[in-house]
Amino acid sequence: MFEPRDASAGRVRRRLAIRQRNGNSRSQGRPGVARGLAISQQASTALEHVHNVVVAMGEQSQAGTNIAGNVEQVAGVVEETQNSVSHAVEAVRAIDQQATNLYQTVSRFRL
Repeated sequence: MFEPRDASAGRVRRRLAIRQRNGNSRSQGRPGVARGLAISQQASTALEHVHNVVVAMGEQSQAGTNIAGNVEQVAGVVEETQNSVSHAVEAVRAIDQQATNLYQTVSRFRL
């Protein structure tokens, strides 16, 4: 019986020596776990921020596409307006020419 106690004491001494060399794994394990959890939470927060940025970029891209479409519509309206103004200028010139012709025709008559 003496021998098993000696063997048991030896195992305890060896375990204590290993813990002293490596540091107490239980006391280091908790801060390590806490640090790991903190890093995991930071990574999760960062991932959420990245996701929010990606969503915002998608929304901005869609808004840019909508703006481009609206600019094209405005350009089309401007072109139509330019054509209408050109036709109006031609019509004014034609009316001016008719007025000149009428004036010349009427100027022959004297009262």
